[in-house]
Amino acid sequence: MQPAISADSHLDIGALTDNIFVEAAPAALKARVPLLSEGSDGKRWTYPGRTAAQPPQNHAAAQGKNYARMRATDFYRDAAAGRPHPSTVELRLRDQDLDGLVAEVIYGLLGLDNGLRQDPEALALCYRVYQDWAAEFAGKAPDRLFPLVPVSGVPDTAVEEARRAASLGLRGIEIKPRVAVKPFWHPIWEPLWDVVEETGLVLHFHSDIMLIEPKGAPEDRDAHRMVNQALIGSIGKMANAEYLGTIILSGVLERHPGITLVMGESDISWLPHYVDRMA
Repeated sequence: MQPAISADSHLDIGALTDNIFVEAAPAALKARVPLLSEGSDGKRWTYPGRTAAQPPQNHAAAQGKNYARMRATDFYRDAAAGRPHPSTVELRLRDQDLDGLVAEVIYGLLGLDNGLRQDPEALALCYRVYQDWAAEFAGKAPDRLFPLVPVSGVPDTAVEEARRAASLGLRGIEIKPRVAVKPFWHPIWEPLWDVVEETGLVLHFHSDIMLIEPKGAPEDRDAHRMVNQALIGSIGKMANAEYLGTIILSGVLERHPGITLVMGESDISWLPHYVDRMA
């Protein structure tokens, strides 16, 4: 197998093994951050006020050949023993070798913004904690593990988080449209673009099908779930067209030619038509 670099790997909250958010939170925030707790079916992460935000760490989230292959590598058995492959460096490197990978660019904490979107203070704390964790994780295999870190949807906080990420030696940040307090064409974001260009951090958006709002009443969507799932699945990768267009058409890249912008897991087949329409 030809060695390759994965440009869109993940390390999301389900793979973290310790209550790093509760441990780091001040007293006023401890009840407002995600909690890892033991249940009858294994450990799982929950968000404040929600009982089942994540599947148990030792259970497959779905079915299919990829999940069968993961079972064959003891992926879920190791998770049940407190050693999830995504967050255990030696196991992650072994899995890289199995897949013919020499390195991974790793998106982190996808979905956490949705779970805490109504609590930006708690979300910002979680992002800072994850920055520290990700920097330590990457330091154990700096030539093979390249974690990205999400930043706040509040521009001033995002600037602080971006500078902090760069100071920790992290290479890129991900910005989350769903928690952004202003559209990305707004001048309030200019300080963040300044910092990204100044530090050399790579600016990432990641595909998010949850940005697509299903139509119809809830009972109708439930009755025709397969249609709605197929619809969202077929157009979901184009959701970031709005944010790509925002960055381009508002002149961000012209004012900041040193910025490198990445659209993760967005597919490319729609891009030629979209770029033509923008022109």
